[in-house]
Amino acid sequence: FLESIIEDKEPPITGEIAKKNLEIILAAYESSKTGQVIKL
Repeated sequence: FLESIIEDKEPPITGEIAKKNLEIILAAYESSKTGQVIKL
């Protein structure tokens, strides 16, 4: 990401993709903690 800023070029992934990946990771943590299925 920093390289994209320094070199003024597009980042390898979009913010939207990163947000969706984070939602999946957080759901996995929540599922592990509660033992429940987390629907996305």
